[in-house]
Amino acid sequence: MLNRIIIINSELYSKADILIGDTTSIQLEADSNVGKSSLINTLNFLYIIDQGQMLFEGERKLKESIKHYFKTVNQSFVIFEINKSGYTYCILVKANGNFELEYYKFNSSYNEEYFFEKTDRGFAPISFEKIVATLLLKTQSKPEQLKADELYDRVYSKKADNKPVVLTTDKITRVGKSHSNSFTKIYHLLLKSSDIDEPKFKEALTIAANVSEETLQVFANNTNRKVEKLRETELEVKNLRGILEEFKFLKKANDDYNAINRLCAELKNTFIQQFNKETKDIATQLNYDSDLMRGIRTIQTKLSTTFRTQYTEQKQNEIKFATLAEGEEKNLKKHNAELDLIDQYKKGSLPYDGLLNDLSRLKEENTNLLSELQKIQKEKLTANQLQTEIGKLETQISQLVKKEKDFDKILGQNISDNIEVKRKLNSILSPKILALNSNKALLKKVTETTDLLKIFDGEIKIDGLEIEPIETIDDVKEFLKTAKKQLGEKQKTLEFVKETTKKEQDQKEVEKQLTEKQQLFEKIECRDLIISERDSVQQLINDYKGKELESKAKAFETEQEIKNVQLLLSGEEKKRDDFKARDRILKEHFDRAKDFDLPLTDAILNKNIDESYTELLKQIGELNKKEHSRFELYVFVNKDLKIDEKDIDRFIQKVQQKIDNIKDLDAIYKDLLQLVYTEFTKPTSDFLDKYNHFQRFITDYNKELADFPVSNITKLSIVASDVQKEIQALTRISKLDNKADLFTTSLEQAESIKALEDKIRENKEIKFTELFQLKISIEIDGVKKPPIDLGKQVESRATDRVLKLFLFLSIIKRLVENAPDNKIVLYIDELGEIGPHNVRQIINYCIKYNFIPIFAAPRQIEGIEKYYVIKKASKKQPLKVDSANVKSIRYKNAKPTVS
Repeated sequence: MLNRIIIINSELYSKADILIGDTTSIQLEADSNVGKSSLINTLNFLYIIDQGQMLFEGERKLKESIKHYFKTVNQSFVIFEINKSGYTYCILVKANGNFELEYYKFNSSYNEEYFFEKTDRGFAPISFEKIVATLLLKTQSKPEQLKADELYDRVYSKKADNKPVVLTTDKITRVGKSHSNSFTKIYHLLLKSSDIDEPKFKEALTIAANVSEETLQVFANNTNRKVEKLRETELEVKNLRGILEEFKFLKKANDDYNAINRLCAELKNTFIQQFNKETKDIATQLNYDSDLMRGIRTIQTKLSTTFRTQYTEQKQNEIKFATLAEGEEKNLKKHNAELDLIDQYKKGSLPYDGLLNDLSRLKEENTNLLSELQKIQKEKLTANQLQTEIGKLETQISQLVKKEKDFDKILGQNISDNIEVKRKLNSILSPKILALNSNKALLKKVTETTDLLKIFDGEIKIDGLEIEPIETIDDVKEFLKTAKKQLGEKQKTLEFVKETTKKEQDQKEVEKQLTEKQQLFEKIECRDLIISERDSVQQLINDYKGKELESKAKAFETEQEIKNVQLLLSGEEKKRDDFKARDRILKEHFDRAKDFDLPLTDAILNKNIDESYTELLKQIGELNKKEHSRFELYVFVNKDLKIDEKDIDRFIQKVQQKIDNIKDLDAIYKDLLQLVYTEFTKPTSDFLDKYNHFQRFITDYNKELADFPVSNITKLSIVASDVQKEIQALTRISKLDNKADLFTTSLEQAESIKALEDKIRENKEIKFTELFQLKISIEIDGVKKPPIDLGKQVESRATDRVLKLFLFLSIIKRLVENAPDNKIVLYIDELGEIGPHNVRQIINYCIKYNFIPIFAAPRQIEGIEKYYVIKKASKKQPLKVDSANVKSIRYKNAKPTVS
């Protein structure tokens, strides 16, 4: 067992000598930041052989820690004294110039005289070379440097004869030549027990169960084509078997489709051959030089030239003579009216003398009116001109009336009281300014003027200005009187002019009557001449009407002939249009038929073109139905097969070939299944077996936890619950049947392959700790609490700390032999948080399983057997800790009893 820990000449301690011996518990008593943890962390140099894994306070790097503990290369040391069944040896640790640790073993107990010499200032450390010489001289034992493997075997061994520092059990494991093992890993996690959480405890449990290094790596970075091929093969056969019945229907539907397709092709070819022949015949009939087309053109020419010209001329003559006759009838009517009037005067029904008197009277009246009008024209005035002048005078009078009324208020009269100034300003300012209302415009009267007129920023010289007399009220009245007089004269003249207009109208009316009377008189005198003219007109009317009737008869005859020719043309044009309509229909049929994608075949010559086309459309309808039915079956059959083939005939051939090859696929499937089983299923099954072993370990571990109470917890157990998704997936993979074949595959087998595919797709290794979750189940005073997450505080802080300590101690005790000379010294920090009752429980547990806890706290805690008091060092004097600093038990019943 570790009997003594010595530090010589570190940065903090000049000397520290902790004697453990048969002590059940030790406390380092010191204030914070004095050096408690620094002293006890020297255990890292003993328990953690792999220097890269050493961990010190504040996550300090190893190089910094070496500088801290080994202030000098040749005079700074950490020494561990080991006592095993009467055999004592020491392990000395020092640093070299490269800040690397060197380990030496010498067969002797520690003696301070071998490492210090007395000087005038007290004791001083001696060099390593002198220590070697002293040991050789005093003990006949030269320090032997230990290599890493030798050091490991010295500290850890399963054989008691090797006198190791830690005698391990069969449960401890070491991976290969690693310098770490289960114990070192657990000790590493225990360095700060307050930080223990679920991940760390999971790691500790897997270490204790010897499965910490177990991982399932077969799924990581593995794109194994064998699994894909296995799945594809199984799925392919399953899909093929699933479509056998529908595949039969597909083949039948395809045969029906192909038969109708061939029939449609024959009908199409027949139609096209007949189409070519008939359209050629139609083209011949519609050719420009054909008899039909020449006949139509001849008739059209006859209608458009000969008949149309003749008929048009005849109708025009008919209209012309009718118009001439109508015009002459108007003349005849006029002559008859004149003769009736003349006869009235001749026969005495109208007075002839009265007519003569009227002529004389009208002549005299017309002469008088012309004379008066000549007189008016000499004045050269019109009614419009007079009206304009009258309007101007009325406006002037209105202004003068207003001016007269407001004369005393205008600016021109009130602008100044000085008459000369007023005259001068009236000569300068504009009438508009002078006419302003003085009450509103005049701010201040003008009293004097100069010959320099200033306007805004300009100046005008007005010394030569002619001063006009200023207008008076009498002047205004005189102007008003004159204007009114002129207005009266103009109004009288306007009345006269208006009367003249009436006289002009009267004169024209008289002159008209005079003309009519004169003409009547002349006609009476020429009655025989009028009768002769009337008879000539009547004869002319008769001639015109005769020619009108003659033209009308000829036009009717021509019209009848035109109708007969048009009827003939209509018949010929109907023949032409029938040919065109037939040609158009045939081409429409052809355009539709040629788009039908059908194979080339012989024609069916016993059907005419219309029968061929009608039957073709009918069979195309059937073909489409068959195509739809066939395609639905194709889609259904190919839904799971996923064969990249759009041609259904070739698709059927490929599917049939696959169905014929199912037995060959079964052989491939069996070979693939065995390979997959070996590569994936067997490792997965082994991994699950180890997990089941781990669960049995948890059961045993919980039984051990029940042997010792923790704080006020009456019952304690660990619950390692499965991560269901992961366990279920791995379980499915482990159940893959390597003896199955394609004809006996089950749903369970398909699920196994699917789970395997999913894991390969995840592409990651599976760590052992991913298979379970940890919780703590506790009973307090017989009351069961809900499972607690280790990441959260369990009950009080003190209980939480103690619980986590017990959990780890219970793991460590499984790794080391429980023997009096194999006591394991452990450092337990933060003692003040635990409490006296819990401290006694820990010490009792440690006594039972041969642990020696070294606590650290600022004040003494009741129940600990030995106390090392560390006082803060001065600047001149580094810390010293040895037997002089020890305090014995000072509390009653402090020393615990082993239960």
